Amino acid sequence: SGGECGVIVSKRFQMPRGGNGVFWYRQETPLLTTIVLSSEHDLRPSSPQYQWLEKELQLVHTTDQWIIVEIHRPLYMNQALWSENNVG
Repeated sequence: SGGECGVIVSKRFQMPRGGNGVFWYRQETPLLTTIVLSSEHDLRPSSPQYQWLEKELQLVHTTDQWIIVEIHRPLYMNQALWSENNVG
């Protein structure tokens, strides 16, 4: 579709700095690092998301922290598709 499905969520919600805004990012606390990836973007080794993930994983102190990796698809949508309400 050209990627316009993420425009609404990227303009409406603020996420942690780094990565690619609402699509992939990292949050860190003293004992936990959460890395969020996008299922809507390329994750092959040559992709920007994969290269970002490699760099972020090198920054985590694995002996001191848990690492949780999540893959998501932004769920926010501004269209009224009443026939899909049950699925939502």
